[in-house]
Amino acid sequence: MSSVNKVILIGRLGDAPDYKPTQGGSRAKLDVATTEKWKDKQGQMQEKTDWHRVILWNKLADIANQYLSKGSQVYLEGKLQTRDFIDQQGQKKYITEVVISGFNGVMQMLDSKKNNPQQQQVENRPAVNPKPQPELVSVSQDEFDDDIPF
Repeated sequence: MSSVNKVILIGRLGDAPDYKPTQGGSRAKLDVATTEKWKDKQGQMQEKTDWHRVILWNKLADIANQYLSKGSQVYLEGKLQTRDFIDQQGQKKYITEVVISGFNGVMQMLDSKKNNPQQQQVENRPAVNPKPQPELVSVSQDEFDDDIPF
């Protein structure tokens, strides 16, 4: 059986994208905050914010660099990846990131057009025309008087 590695986030950027051109294209690192709000037993509003490191590659990185800034709200679809590195003290460390690249990566800017006149959806998927909606036809109950045994 196959497995699934998919992450969907809607959040706000904590800072402008950290953009770097690379030999194979470009990379943008985003720090995205997601916030959960609820009322506790005493009726007081509570809030918890989680931070996610998101890596965009190539065309999506270029667009993020051009159109996103601190506070921008984005919808992101990607996959989790864990990588290791050696820190300054020589210790092996691990980091888990949401990576958005390839065919299944999605980035959609959610800010209103008032705040972001260049609002657009960007995907690494081929454009697909939506299916036409079937026409609704009214049917009377008499048309269902069949001799079907179930």
